[in-house]
Amino acid sequence: MVDVEMTIYHVLTNNLEMSELYKCPTNMTTNLIPRPIIGSYFLVSGIALIIIYLPCFVVMIKSKCRASSYQLMMLLAVFDLTSLMVNSVTTGVLGIMGASFCHYPLFVFTAGSIGLGSWMGGCVVCILLAVDRCVEINSNFPLAIIFHKQVFRLVMIVICIYWVYASFFTNPLLFTAQYSSWFFDPFIGKEGDLYHNIPHTINNLLVSASSTPLYIYLCYHLIFKFGYSTSMWLYRSKQQIIIQAVILCFFHATAAYIYVYMQFFPTPSWLIIIGQLAWQYSNGCVCLAYWTLNRTIRNAAIRMMLSKRIRKRFKLHMGIDEAIAAERDGEVASVSNVMNLMSGTAKATMTFNNEMTLYFVLSNGLDLGEMYKCPPNMTTPFYPRPIIGAYFLISGIILTIIYLPCFLVMLFSKCRAPSYQLMTLLAIFDLSALTVNSIITGALGIQGASFCHYPLFIYCAGAIGMGSWMGGCVICILMALDRCVEINPHFPFAFIFYKPVFRFTMLVVCGYWAFATFFTNPVIFNVQYMSWFFDPNIGKDSDLYHNIPHTLNNLFVSVISTPLYIYLCYHLICIFGYSTSMWMYKSKQQIIIQAVILCFFHATGAYIYVYMQFFPTPPWLIIIGQLAWQYSNGCVCLAYWTLNRTIRNSAIRMMLPKKIRKRFKLHMGIEEQIEAERNEGNNVVASTADTIMAHTAKVAPFLMETTM
Repeated sequence: MVDVEMTIYHVLTNNLEMSELYKCPTNMTTNLIPRPIIGSYFLVSGIALIIIYLPCFVVMIKSKCRASSYQLMMLLAVFDLTSLMVNSVTTGVLGIMGASFCHYPLFVFTAGSIGLGSWMGGCVVCILLAVDRCVEINSNFPLAIIFHKQVFRLVMIVICIYWVYASFFTNPLLFTAQYSSWFFDPFIGKEGDLYHNIPHTINNLLVSASSTPLYIYLCYHLIFKFGYSTSMWLYRSKQQIIIQAVILCFFHATAAYIYVYMQFFPTPSWLIIIGQLAWQYSNGCVCLAYWTLNRTIRNAAIRMMLSKRIRKRFKLHMGIDEAIAAERDGEVASVSNVMNLMSGTAKATMTFNNEMTLYFVLSNGLDLGEMYKCPPNMTTPFYPRPIIGAYFLISGIILTIIYLPCFLVMLFSKCRAPSYQLMTLLAIFDLSALTVNSIITGALGIQGASFCHYPLFIYCAGAIGMGSWMGGCVICILMALDRCVEINPHFPFAFIFYKPVFRFTMLVVCGYWAFATFFTNPVIFNVQYMSWFFDPNIGKDSDLYHNIPHTLNNLFVSVISTPLYIYLCYHLICIFGYSTSMWMYKSKQQIIIQAVILCFFHATGAYIYVYMQFFPTPPWLIIIGQLAWQYSNGCVCLAYWTLNRTIRNSAIRMMLPKKIRKRFKLHMGIEEQIEAERNEGNNVVASTADTIMAHTAKVAPFLMETTM
């Protein structure tokens, strides 16, 4: 429950007197900690973003358009400008001074209340903007009723009430100069748990869980439902909407996750700064999107700020009227030339073609279909990439060597719980994928070979890599479900892990892997970009090679896995409460870290590979996509070795003889720990040694069960 004495409402109704929980002790020393560099950055960047944002805000206010999207954008601008004043300008000033809460308690308290209210209000507006976009492209969208005239007025009132509640009736964020960021804990010597803001936590989890599926739905409709247009304007418009959606969703989700994590766990300084930057740009990226991607607002803002003479001098033709006038004066190309550039024939899209699959190749005497036959007159020079090729080859071999002991441990384990079976199958998919996306990628990169140098080998490798990726995606979703069932036996999908149903589930997963490997077109290696594409680049239309099952797989894995991991983290943080047990605390923290890492790499790889299919992609983003694919498989074994003590200990037992483990004091298991204690007992008083051994023996059976 929210304590009213910890809110700005209490301060305003109590003659600006703060609660005892926020009164700095008189004997407390509060030294200034100036941080001039990072403080200057926040101050300068905040002022710059506000200056950039203000013309867009004024344009929206002056506009006669009163569509629901414009009203939401205006309200969002109010929240964003207010937030930027707190998370950038105020942060910068206090950072340069080195002042924290106890130096200016009332000012920092008030600023934190305003900043928190603006953040939570802005989150709701961003969700509604995403819903509005979905309604624009699909009038039958379930939530379209929200934007009916009478209902929308009520919605706007509810948003304002929510902002008032967040600002005046929840405990605020407070600035700490040591980290150049804002925390709920004022750091005045009281227990940090007293200052947790549960409404803020729920807000952050909900905004991530709801906005991500909405933006994925939006991108899916733009890509698939609207088809492929020959109009350059429509193509660019679709591309810009998708870019805006991805950027806005990324910054909001990042800030939301990090600020929830900061409330409940010790957080390193670099992650705190990333959270602060994500909060800043969750507000600032909106105005940058207006200036770079929203032509209507950009043109109106330039019209408002610059006179017609200046616009004409620098050829800033804002609007069709000025463009026509410029054409008459010979300043721009004629309309006919522009239309010729925009015109073209419609490209026919192809549905599933059996001749493009590995099944066809195997059943046709290893002869590739016509779509993958390199023209005899085509020159394919080698294009060696030794540095990045060596990286992928070496890192792939290292990750495989690290993964193999964990795989053998799971394979020879007597445990046959659903989680172990899923982890074993995931290891098979991961090792297969690492062979393709790391080792084969590295070897081909060093050599400089592409598809036409080794067509059959690359074709088969791409099919195996594709099947391993899609099969691994399903396993990761099932593992997330299994985790949720472990912490909540009443979870709706618990029946999947009942013995007869789970066997059928495993058969379905294997069937899905077989379909993805043998009955969809594979990814093909391109050495120029050091990545794998569906288009073999042999001169045919790239639209013929789109893999729709892969696209749907990637969208679904992002939509499903993100809410599941959020649900998991929410239960661990909020439902299970706070444990005084260090083991329980570390276990919860490790599960959350594993969930975030696995979800991040899978979602990043999925989004980028979908984008690469349909839009021109810069080389740096292609490399990021390749790395995300590599570490979506490789991060699992790293998690086993660093966070999963059971598998790590078993792997060390398997690889190292007892003599070596004893020499380096690698006591893997309670029985070796007891033996080590007995050996060390020779140097200790006998009675003390007996006491230690007796107590150890009492807890041994419990510990042995928990480490199996």
